[in-house]
Amino acid sequence: MTVLCRGCATAIEPIEEPVCPVCGRPVMYDVEMCAKCRADAPPFDKARALSVYDFPMREAVLGMKTRQGRGLAEFLAPRFVRAFRDDIAGADWLTYVPVSPGRLRKRGFNQAKELAEAVSQLTGCPVVDALKMTRSVKDQGQLDKEKRKANVESAFVVRRNAPVISRRDLILIDDVMTTGSTASACAKALKEAGVAGVTVLILARADYA
Repeated sequence: MTVLCRGCATAIEPIEEPVCPVCGRPVMYDVEMCAKCRADAPPFDKARALSVYDFPMREAVLGMKTRQGRGLAEFLAPRFVRAFRDDIAGADWLTYVPVSPGRLRKRGFNQAKELAEAVSQLTGCPVVDALKMTRSVKDQGQLDKEKRKANVESAFVVRRNAPVISRRDLILIDDVMTTGSTASACAKALKEAGVAGVTVLILARADYA
């Protein structure tokens, strides 16, 4: 199993308060909502990241996508649970950001699903396979903020065979957030299906454009 060495693991620093109560971006002082959320309120209710997208978390996230996703997910899950225990305890289900069928075939796994399942094993909060992609999208890492938003617009829907999730509170899990476009597109689909609350929990937050 591929994991971080002990020194690297202890070097993962959590994002400290104060952060925006909505999107979780670090801010200079306590606010009701950051300027970006006031200008364009996201469809999710809350987003929080375990760490910044920097060494060594960046290497862990990349490793989840390219090497042993399950092993790293299981390794990071206890830290994830400790950071977000209260949020997870208040949720009915966990779900995750899906990947396209083509990417799933190429990679062999969805790292967000692996993390969600590892978190579920530790907390008892069940995982629901709620979302699917309606079309293939470009790699978000190669796009700017506006193109990211357009790239994933209407790219996610709730599965027809998903359990009844209306009036439920869901945790949406992913590995990394940059502009928040993917999380917002997923949260929008969940809210349109009647989900009461969507909290986005991620391993790492990257710099914003």
